[in-house]
Amino acid sequence: MSSAPTFLTPLRATVALTTIAVGLWVDQAFEVWGQIAVSLWVWGLYLWFAQRAAPADRRMMVKCLLIATVGEGICSLLWGLYDYRLYNIPPFVPPGHVLMLMAGMTLAQRLSLRYANALALLALIGITGAMLLTHDWLSLPFLTLFGLLWIFSPAQRPVFAVMLLLALGLELYGTWVGNWTWKPVAPWLELSAHNPPFASSVLYCLLDCLTLQVGVSRWRGWRLARKGAASFEPIS
Repeated sequence: MSSAPTFLTPLRATVALTTIAVGLWVDQAFEVWGQIAVSLWVWGLYLWFAQRAAPADRRMMVKCLLIATVGEGICSLLWGLYDYRLYNIPPFVPPGHVLMLMAGMTLAQRLSLRYANALALLALIGITGAMLLTHDWLSLPFLTLFGLLWIFSPAQRPVFAVMLLLALGLELYGTWVGNWTWKPVAPWLELSAHNPPFASSVLYCLLDCLTLQVGVSRWRGWRLARKGAASFEPIS
């Protein structure tokens, strides 16, 4: 049994990301029945991956699922930062976060720390520029949060770099299709926001950081082993 964190094969990571992209379109195009169909498919894929994962990785997936559910409830239903089109939390969203994390980790394991630093820097330059041009001031506290995550969780930097861009693509696509809409002014903070805020993908990095605390020693061990040209074992 591998001591590395859960990875997918490239094919299954592609299936996970394709599921999210196609699922968002189906959810928007076919009203309630589309959301039901997508939820059944995403939950089935989540359970299929979990059934094949190592026990420690399965616990990590469950923790991601729970944190994502609580986070969606706080950010959407309580805080009101954004609304889904049916004003609910679609049942496919929490397991979809898990698929995103697993796909992101699959990509991150191919990224050295040097390239992670460069990728994050380029992404942050672009996000900051877009924030200033659109007066997207809600992105400012998100960028501050990213800086703290980057400083205090150095072992997870490859995942943060990948998720910063991967989740930004998801946010841009999801709001463009019409699955959810961010409020133009964030409640409580009274900060203007783009739809979506360009740094909103930092919330996915926070989810990943909290989730990976379950396996942070495993992640660090894998990163060290990787320097010795060790290979990883994807879900079989």
